[in-house]
Amino acid sequence: MAAGVVLAVLIAIVLVAVTRSGPQPVDTESVHVGGTREPDGRPVTLDGTIYLPAGAGRHPAVLLAHGYGGSAASVAPQARDLARHGYVALAYSARGFGYSGGKIHLDSPDYEVKDAQRMLDYLARRPEVRLDGANDPRAAVVGASYGG
Repeated sequence: MAAGVVLAVLIAIVLVAVTRSGPQPVDTESVHVGGTREPDGRPVTLDGTIYLPAGAGRHPAVLLAHGYGGSAASVAPQARDLARHGYVALAYSARGFGYSGGKIHLDSPDYEVKDAQRMLDYLARRPEVRLDGANDPRAAVVGASYGG
């Protein structure tokens, strides 16, 4: 139950921050990030879309995870809205969903959780993302259902 409360608080913080600033134009890019290899060693590529806010400089980021059966497209409206309000938003398809490769391991710490870490590592390398330290993006992770 504590994890649910923490998620609700994070979502509330993001929503308050989003409503305080005015909308801005958004650029998008398709991204492909190497995920955690399958148990047999096969490589996995994760598919996503990054939504970039207008304006120069570095911005905080939000990693958006979809529910079971969804994909990066499922959270595209939220990602676009976040970017319009000054966040770098990365919507991605978990392994086995959308255009991402690999098999579904049902939120396994060894696969899906490590994949999410790789997406955060990707954000840390983006010049648009604000860092709190070396390889440490200022980022929130948001998801519902399977993505939570």
